[in-house]
Amino acid sequence: PTDPTRGEGAMKGQIIAAPVKIISARRVVDPVPLPASAPTPPPAPTRP
Repeated sequence: PTDPTRGEGAMKGQIIAAPVKIISARRVVDPVPLPASAPTPPPAPTRP
């Protein structure tokens, strides 16, 4: 639950009422990015 009287400005009421103890934090390995698709070649020029 949040405390409606704590916080400033836009964050007013967004502060958690009871402090939370952080026990541990870990980084997550980034997933392998998908290969970029090959760009479409421009259309061949046409002669009038």
